[in-house]
Amino acid sequence: MKNIVFTLVLAMISSIATAQTDLSQLKQNDKNEYLVRVSKEMIKEIAPDYLEDCKTGEISGPIEFTEKTGKDMGLDEGNTIKYIGKKYYLVDYSVKYTSWDMEMIGHIVVRIWEYNGEPLSIFFNIGGGIGIEFISSPYKDLKETPKESYQQHK
Repeated sequence: MKNIVFTLVLAMISSIATAQTDLSQLKQNDKNEYLVRVSKEMIKEIAPDYLEDCKTGEISGPIEFTEKTGKDMGLDEGNTIKYIGKKYYLVDYSVKYTSWDMEMIGHIVVRIWEYNGEPLSIFFNIGGGIGIEFISSPYKDLKETPKESYQQHK
């Protein structure tokens, strides 16, 4: 009996931990809070040196995923086709960085799916551009990504 109860509790905890959020069902304020929270969690995980500069993000969307979106993200046609027509939101943060001893402004752009609230991609336009899409490898697997490559050079 104890094993059954323990198994049920574990199942409930794992379902809560993997719960998805349909952003189209949220009120605008709740949706904005969710988008900011998730995007800042991503930045903290991937590039913590930039988190302090991410005060307010500019939110736009929902935006329809198109073939061009997939190509811009470097996805192959098979992965692109599956997502055409789905919608996502952008959260764009302006961040300061130093290049050639000059203070510059760059952007960190986070895309989050509308239908499940999961991260779609993060792009760093900071003295060049580098991005991570979470279609080929899910965000939950991100902990294996080396953070050193995204740290601010001082």
